[in-house]
Amino acid sequence: RRGRSDADLLDELVESGFIEIVSLDALAESYFEKLVIGPAAVTLDDGEAATIAYAAGPKAIAVIDERKATRLCAEFFPEIQLGCTVDILSNAEVGRQLGKQALGDAVFAALQRGRMGVLPQHVKWVIELIGPARAAACASLPKSVRQPQQNVSGPETRSKNDVV
Repeated sequence: RRGRSDADLLDELVESGFIEIVSLDALAESYFEKLVIGPAAVTLDDGEAATIAYAAGPKAIAVIDERKATRLCAEFFPEIQLGCTVDILSNAEVGRQLGKQALGDAVFAALQRGRMGVLPQHVKWVIELIGPARAAACASLPKSVRQPQQNVSGPETRSKNDVV
């Protein structure tokens, strides 16, 4: 109803074997409940909780972009190996397969349409890839990156009280 074809794209990825739909076993379901029931400060949305709960079982890598989920995962399940979407996109083989322009377009789309979160250690890579003009249009990036502070006043506009 919103004009998006996400379900069709997901079906294509499943059909091609790039994505597998999995279920939570009883142990993973108990982990899921631990992550979604309780005060907001220590609970997560269903998607992050299911990802972490599943990764705690078969020792898969949990790919999470959200800071709170990353923090709670490390706190409750320190044995889980964590990654994020940028870890996948910044992989050298992904870059070779897509090429720099297509990779930049994919990252920009993930930021704009998917509101992809970017962890602090990846912000520089993202900005260098998509450029500052496109970064300014991505609400999911930190405000300091979208609206960098600029010294617009030259010496002729400074008063004697300005600190330089």
